[in-house]
Amino acid sequence: LLSWVAISCCASRSVTDVYHGALNKMLCNEAEDILLGNISRLDDGYLIDLISLGKLQGKSFRLLRNAIYAKHGHIFASEELTEYFSRFDWYKPTKTVSYADLSEVERKNIEMIQKFEKMDENSETIVWGPEKEGVWQDIFVMAAGWSDRFVIYSDIKMEFLFSQMSELQLIKGLAGTYTIRGNVLLFSVSQIDIYEHDARFQESGGDGFTWANPKENTIYFKDPVILRFPVSKIYTFNKFGIERLAVEIGGREFYKMADNVTLKN
Repeated sequence: LLSWVAISCCASRSVTDVYHGALNKMLCNEAEDILLGNISRLDDGYLIDLISLGKLQGKSFRLLRNAIYAKHGHIFASEELTEYFSRFDWYKPTKTVSYADLSEVERKNIEMIQKFEKMDENSETIVWGPEKEGVWQDIFVMAAGWSDRFVIYSDIKMEFLFSQMSELQLIKGLAGTYTIRGNVLLFSVSQIDIYEHDARFQESGGDGFTWANPKENTIYFKDPVILRFPVSKIYTFNKFGIERLAVEIGGREFYKMADNVTLKN
């Protein structure tokens, strides 16, 4: 059974939440929002948005990493950190929180952020060979074209495509060029591909809420946006008896799912 309803007239809280989530995904501002005190964006069950991390610089990484401890009421020895988090009503320093006290996802977020903190454009430059060309995604066994993925071309062209599993998608991906300096991947984003829609949706048991008539459109930037990610060499990874090429970008592993970039969707 299909239900067509205008978003502006919809009273369903679940649809509203999904739509707000889609807006947040399009803005790619999760890390910035956490630093501004919106601790609800720091979800114990999900990794911090990769693109939002790529927008940060300098001391922001230290603050973001310690926000995970501050959320649990950690008492900081640092006056700078204490002063920073004390401006937020939710910060209630009551105990010493250790790394072992954190959830698996929180520990993974800390490890990711630490890799951003160790970015060094003056270190020995990481070199990718011709094996770089293809579709790389962050889930090892899923078919290409479903999870978050980088599409790397034979030249310097690069795309980042958001997972197609998201509901009410507003953004498809980012496109531009890249270069590597030291252990830093600099992604120069010159365009963003979005989905236009007419505010009608349908509810499907398998796919959740989806737009009725989405259309792809592209916004071009006059001045490219530079995202910076820690990056590794390309290496071989074996899991479940399956061997794939892998690369770390932004502290997350991406696995090569296809050599042919036309299979990106």
